[in-house]
Amino acid sequence: DILKQVVKGGKVHTRFIESDDNAVQTNVAAHYVHEDGTSIMTSAGSANQNLSSEDVESVVNEELSQTRYLYLGGGLKLLNLLPSYPYLIAEAKKRGVKVILDHGRVTNLVTDDHKKIIHSIISDIDIYL
Repeated sequence: DILKQVVKGGKVHTRFIESDDNAVQTNVAAHYVHEDGTSIMTSAGSANQNLSSEDVESVVNEELSQTRYLYLGGGLKLLNLLPSYPYLIAEAKKRGVKVILDHGRVTNLVTDDHKKIIHSIISDIDIYL
């Protein structure tokens, strides 16, 4: 309920980013939760994986002047976007914006180069989840 109140109250600003690539499919996911609390998530689509630096850098720069926190979540699922994290963090820091990083799970698709990006930005993160 708190998150819903914050979003509805205008304290979280969201933006829609549309791809011109017709091969990109919208993501859809379903979460299954057992009565004991264990869960499984299934997902399909390629929109998240195709999100790139070019898609988000200008949008983030437009928003930073009215932002207090920049949340970078799921970076190890967004491997096309991950290389722009150092730039996005530097731009946020220039404007006094605090950065929250939640890189997500480290899967078999994550390379040593991806891990190096995460290691290189840790010292600039204000909140690490």
